[in-house]
Amino acid sequence: MRFLLSILFCVSSLSISAACLNQPVSISCSKCSLEEVLDRLESKISCSFSYSSDQLDPEQQISVDFRETALIDILKSITNEEFNIQQKGRYVLMTAKRDDNTSKTSKKEYIIEGYVKNASTGEMIQKATVYAVGNKYSALTNEKGYYKLALNTEKEFVGLSYSKRDYFDTIIVVKPIENKVRQDIILDPREAAPDKMPIRTSLATTPREVEELTMVKFLVPEPQRDVAINLDFLEQIPVQFSLVPSIGTNRFSSGMKTNVASINLLAGYNAAIEGVEVGGLVNITRTHMHGLQASGLGNIVGGEVRGIQAAGLFNNVRGSVYGVQAAGLYNIVLDTVKGVQAAGFFNVLRGTSQGGQLSGFLNVATENMTGLQAAGFLNYTKKDVKFVQAGGFMNVAGSVSGAQTGGFANFCKGEVTGVQAAGFMNIAETITGVQAAGFMNISGDASSQISGFLNVGKTIDKIQVGIFNFSDSSALSIGLFSFSLKGLNRFDFHSDEIHPYNISYRTGNQAFYNILQVSYGSYVGLPIYSLGYGIGTEIGKPEKRVHTNLEVLARQVRDPNNKSTPFNLDWKFEPSLSVRIGKKRPSIVFGPSLHIMFSNGTLANTNSADDKTFRPRSSYPPIYDAVSGPLEADFWVGAKFGVRI
Repeated sequence: MRFLLSILFCVSSLSISAACLNQPVSISCSKCSLEEVLDRLESKISCSFSYSSDQLDPEQQISVDFRETALIDILKSITNEEFNIQQKGRYVLMTAKRDDNTSKTSKKEYIIEGYVKNASTGEMIQKATVYAVGNKYSALTNEKGYYKLALNTEKEFVGLSYSKRDYFDTIIVVKPIENKVRQDIILDPREAAPDKMPIRTSLATTPREVEELTMVKFLVPEPQRDVAINLDFLEQIPVQFSLVPSIGTNRFSSGMKTNVASINLLAGYNAAIEGVEVGGLVNITRTHMHGLQASGLGNIVGGEVRGIQAAGLFNNVRGSVYGVQAAGLYNIVLDTVKGVQAAGFFNVLRGTSQGGQLSGFLNVATENMTGLQAAGFLNYTKKDVKFVQAGGFMNVAGSVSGAQTGGFANFCKGEVTGVQAAGFMNIAETITGVQAAGFMNISGDASSQISGFLNVGKTIDKIQVGIFNFSDSSALSIGLFSFSLKGLNRFDFHSDEIHPYNISYRTGNQAFYNILQVSYGSYVGLPIYSLGYGIGTEIGKPEKRVHTNLEVLARQVRDPNNKSTPFNLDWKFEPSLSVRIGKKRPSIVFGPSLHIMFSNGTLANTNSADDKTFRPRSSYPPIYDAVSGPLEADFWVGAKFGVRI
């Protein structure tokens, strides 16, 4: 509270924009009229001079000689520092200081009235703003272009501003010697304005005018909005109090005022804040807010925010935010955020972000995001995320440099450089790093893919781990079944001591591949077949003719005619050599095999006269056998020979 009171009572003035006044100008003239000197200066700058000939004699003869001197210093020298010099939009307003020293007891009431016309067509201009510069008095022209401005001032000379959207404004200095003054004005439309008239640049345009927002239309009366929209410059008032936009110390001219301290019991409407603004419900600022802005319900700012903006429900900024923006429900920013944007429900950003975007449910950024984007449900960034994107359910980004972590899924339309991790699924165009998911990964080129079920990728530089792996090419794929289009895909046709006919398919890559095997044969009239699965590795460079294969397989030997076939599982370790015959294929494959078969019964030939049964020991006496209840284990050495294509 003490801090707020010190701002309210210790700050007495605000700095103003003075682009023209600070512009360096060179001029040299000997015994020229004051009017001629001002005309020459006016031709060198982007502003026009406004003064009263009753205060400043245009025929006065003076001599000047300045080289690259600030305009304000030249004007002070010409007027002997006896004039107040202010820039108001595209006008430099000069009024005598002696008028400011008039006793406050000499206030007079004036009525200034007249018509505002279109300089090109002569038509009356309705809803044009007439404003007494430096005061709180303003008026709008009616449908016939007529205005009536009531003044209560102690000043002998009054600056009047006439402005209308899409017209070049003008400022004049009048001396209301009578209680009622008639003053007609013509305004040049922008498309037909004289060449020397500068374009309107004082107030920054926004993606959507604040006055077009539904809440602003509801809270701010239309005449008050029209007065503010038309005016091309801002007035500085240190402190203002208001109940609602139309009831306050700034009256109907609040939309033209810049305040250091602003207190709005319910709602407020002003041009800019350069200090502190506190509102019970809503604060509405047309241009910028530099400092602290806090409200019970919401804040609306048409331009830039620098500092802290806090609201119980929402913040709506039509420009950029540099600092902290916090709201209980949502934040909307239509340009850049450099700092932290935090909301209980969602944040929407239509520009870039550097810092953090935090929400309980949703974050949206349509440009690049540098920093942390974290949401309880979903994060969406149309372009690049640099650092971390963390969503309780899902993340969507153009590209990610850092980490993308989602409770359910991550989607990246471009490249992920770093880590992409999700509880269920990851999808990305390219992965330079690790892609890890509880169920599935899908990507183009990738460094590493790790999932609980399925990996699909194009070129895998390092490793692919999952139950099922598919790729165009992969350095190493480990899983139950891995297929690499440009990897190892070979068929074997061979015989061994149990089956004369064996077909094996090897798929994966040299470092690690899967084996699917189908075998068939008969023993003393007993038809038997087996289905097998195994893994293996191939030693030797691809271009060499001779390779060594180390493989482990398991196959179940069965009788196709006996549905009650017992358990006969043959495990075997097969080291083998493959010798290429031609330049590429085929190869001769041969080598020993080490078997151990676990069985809980026999395969019997019931049609055989001697009732022989299939047992490996029948043809190859086991090196070792053991019996434990119904389960028997036989260990023997066999061999294989065949062709690989």
